[in-house]
Amino acid sequence: MRTVLVSSPGQGPGPHWSEATAAALAAELRRLGVEVAWLCATVSGAGPRSDGATVVPLPRRPAVARIARSLQHTALEVELQRCLRVHPTATVVHLGAGAAGSPNVGWLAERMGSVAFAVVHSAEVVCQRGLLVDATGTVCIRHDDADRCRRCCGAGRLLRPRADDVRNRWDLLAAGLGAAEQVFVEDEVGRARLLAFGLAPRQVAITPQPPELAQRLCASPASSAR
Repeated sequence: MRTVLVSSPGQGPGPHWSEATAAALAAELRRLGVEVAWLCATVSGAGPRSDGATVVPLPRRPAVARIARSLQHTALEVELQRCLRVHPTATVVHLGAGAAGSPNVGWLAERMGSVAFAVVHSAEVVCQRGLLVDATGTVCIRHDDADRCRRCCGAGRLLRPRADDVRNRWDLLAAGLGAAEQVFVEDEVGRARLLAFGLAPRQVAITPQPPELAQRLCASPASSAR
């Protein structure tokens, strides 16, 4: 069995939470005898890694307002396809989907004959900024109003994205996550957000700790069939 982990770059300057989760999950999978490849999407200028990750630099984006640009990571998609051409029956796990980088990981994996899983934080899926706090500093409970969302993503008319950019982001993420065998999310509140986002109830489960998550991936009928 071979597993390809794909972690996300996040929106901030520091390492995204998905890197630490991917490192812990990779260690557990290797302990179980699984061959692991880890594609670590990160900001430009990242140095070499000692943890076995293949660094795939993400070009710096000028502003969080550039929603369309934050959804583009061609180098990661090309690297993933290379991995899956060599190992077409791999299990692919996208960690941090929605936190910049490519939204197409699950879709690409499914189209190339692999089985996909995702581990997400719900706020990063439903909110471009990953904060669920609106432009006035108020906790946001509406995630389906593109015009409202675009106003949170930039100050002034010139920096604001288009409403269609927001809708396109939602559609791409929904397609990528919809192709996953299972999507793991932080808690029941996050699960409710993903169901409202359009995922099927059978798909969405609470994220276990890395040791149990590794065992679930190995025990999945879709994975074991490969």
